[in-house]
Amino acid sequence: MFNGNIGLNQERVQDLERLLLTAWEQKQFAGAAWAIVRHGNLAANGVLGTEGIGDDLPITDETLFDLASLTKPVATASTALCLIDRGEMLLGDDVRRYFPEAAPHWTDVTLRHLLTHTSGLPPYAPLYETRRGGEAIRDGILELEMKAAPGEKYAYSCLGYILMQHVIQAITGESLAKVASDLVFEPLGMGSTGYCPDPDGPARIASAGRCPHRDKALHGEVHDPVAWGAGGVSGNAGLFAPLQDVCKFGAALLDRGASSIGRVFSPAAANLMLTNQIDPAVGGHSIGLFTFPNLMLPRGDLLPRSSVGHTGFTGTSLVLAPELDCGAVLLTNCLVHSSDKGAFFRTRRRFHTLVGAAIGA
Repeated sequence: MFNGNIGLNQERVQDLERLLLTAWEQKQFAGAAWAIVRHGNLAANGVLGTEGIGDDLPITDETLFDLASLTKPVATASTALCLIDRGEMLLGDDVRRYFPEAAPHWTDVTLRHLLTHTSGLPPYAPLYETRRGGEAIRDGILELEMKAAPGEKYAYSCLGYILMQHVIQAITGESLAKVASDLVFEPLGMGSTGYCPDPDGPARIASAGRCPHRDKALHGEVHDPVAWGAGGVSGNAGLFAPLQDVCKFGAALLDRGASSIGRVFSPAAANLMLTNQIDPAVGGHSIGLFTFPNLMLPRGDLLPRSSVGHTGFTGTSLVLAPELDCGAVLLTNCLVHSSDKGAFFRTRRRFHTLVGAAIGA
């Protein structure tokens, strides 16, 4: 679909479609769904390929994808912003306020540090190998040694967002799955977004590919092993959503927290997700998203430096350019054919470069 009234260059959009078709033919992914949102409207979108499971059903704009680390902004950070808006928590709160049993080396680590990956936690720990269940994994994180003083270094880590999930649960007395649904997904009309979809239910679900830790192809089961060890609901991964719902989330952020059916958080709270919240000498991260100069932000070469976004290990991405009032979503299952994602990473950056070219033209 191409909406010529939104101000995109059709030739560049066609280049984008050819890029994705070539990548699909090269088996960089089994299927993909993509969209460009501008001025609150769907400017262009498309689907190609299949779900990557035995029946080989085609991708639609309603197909659920394992969002992987897009869970961090879409569920965890956005829910945190809602709680901040309600005065129920502060970014400057010490982690030990919520977990007094935490070891002394957690002193001075705040929720802001968790949400911006500056807590000093290591990038990763295979806690799923020895622990099962969310509380056991939480306790394992609290026992880890820090690799840096809080605020000293930027180290992208799933562990801080898993712990943030438990902060949210401590505040609300409810699971992250329910709180995110009540405060974010339902108000935005994201009715198909959630954790632990039923693989035998009516929803179409793209395979996330083969997981080496479970030695099977995954369909409706989270790919991330730590989220799997926690039971599927986690602050770092586990969310499933279709293209149209991720577009609604991106459009609401571009509109500073509002949507056509209601406001999710205040413009001031939205700004916390749309702008860098750490010292640029340390890195670039907002409350939930990569920002310049973070090299993990796949904005390509033409979207402005003020762009923000996030990626997911399974082949998903959301990039927003607030100064252009534009957002781009790319959902794929890039692990179906191979675990080597080098070619796909380049394709993803070329995709977002073409989005920039389509707007700039």
